[in-house]
Amino acid sequence: MIRFWLFLAYITATLAGTPPTVVRAQSPAVRALFEPYTGEWMGEFRIFTLNGALKSTIQVHQRYFWDGDTQKVVITDRYPDGRIEQSNALNYLDGDTPVCLVRKADGTVVRLIGQKQAGRLFWKNDAPQQQKYEIFKEYVDTIGGASLYFIDGLGVYGSGEHRTILIFEGRYRKVKR
Repeated sequence: MIRFWLFLAYITATLAGTPPTVVRAQSPAVRALFEPYTGEWMGEFRIFTLNGALKSTIQVHQRYFWDGDTQKVVITDRYPDGRIEQSNALNYLDGDTPVCLVRKADGTVVRLIGQKQAGRLFWKNDAPQQQKYEIFKEYVDTIGGASLYFIDGLGVYGSGEHRTILIFEGRYRKVKR
């Protein structure tokens, strides 16, 4: 157990840099799980209200790459107002459980816990102390010869009269270099 907490502390510390430094994966199975995402992806991430109204569209560029046995991600978001934010992430396994540790542009660290079901990765960010719950489904597929990355999700924020529910949709194409 101490080894896990030291590993988690090390990962959190490495996310302070841009991009994160090398962290060794706990299992070789990490490559099999995350390899479909390796490469560069560009597209749109859309946020909808519960009644289906488009709230926001974010232009996204994500670059997934390996550093040893660790998959790293550099995420660049361009917002409608022209603002650009860059986040960094690490994908790894905690035993058999997929984990994505994200350091957002503002320094906030988010830990997503995942599971693979039916060829899809399901991610959960459950933060009751922040009145925040998010779940995402991600997968890569080839359609018409093009590699496409799909993200679908739901977020619940706040509680009672102040509760907001948002629906997420990301559609990215693999960038060929």
